[in-house]
Amino acid sequence: MWPYGSLSPAEGPARMGHEFIGVVEDAGSEVTTVKRGDLVVAPFAISDNTCAFCREGLHTSCAHPQAGFWDGEPEEGGQAEAVRVPLADGTLVKLPVAPDSALIPSLLTLSDVFGTGYHAAVAGGVNERTRVTVIGDGAVGLLAVLSAKRLGAEQIILMGRHAARTDLGREFGATDVVSARGEEGIAQVRELTGGHGTHAVLEAVGTMSILTASRPDIRTWPTARASRSSSSPDPSVMRRSTHVP
Repeated sequence: MWPYGSLSPAEGPARMGHEFIGVVEDAGSEVTTVKRGDLVVAPFAISDNTCAFCREGLHTSCAHPQAGFWDGEPEEGGQAEAVRVPLADGTLVKLPVAPDSALIPSLLTLSDVFGTGYHAAVAGGVNERTRVTVIGDGAVGLLAVLSAKRLGAEQIILMGRHAARTDLGREFGATDVVSARGEEGIAQVRELTGGHGTHAVLEAVGTMSILTASRPDIRTWPTARASRSSSSPDPSVMRRSTHVP
């Protein structure tokens, strides 16, 4: 979304996209985990799944020279008709369904938005004793709600202004919806939590202004940023923060 929004028409056509499911058409001689005909999903990061960082679950920090992100591959993109996948053994995950499965639209979320939302919830320490605020009702925000629900959150407050999306958020597990922004929104979150705020805030918008605005919603617990913006937070915003790369 960010590269598309900033792309100038003068720059001409460009391959882009970092979310895709596809069928393997061919595989190199060194590829061992997938073969022609397999249905696979690719995450937004390219990794070898064997380095020290990958073994700790930090695939976005893979140390392999070919590792990186799809947006950094100038001749490739998930929205193209075909994609060459570097480090296929580490990057691609074989799916246990047929290519015509009705689950395909749902499984596509594993390539980015579900993994991002879930990582944010885990990094934020969400569990059955946790109250959570999710800021943003886009795909990542909604799946952060779903993830918090799966992790047993006691209360999930979704901050969003699009009724169709927040209705879906309620289906996914949001216990409350706050449509107000700024000081009014903060006051409503405080009211819903007895004046204490929530244990964790999952910021799923991706701008510094939103991250800063999340400060009054929390106690002294972590804020997990569910976007992959490169901006660094003001250290005064929270005592302890966890970023999703």
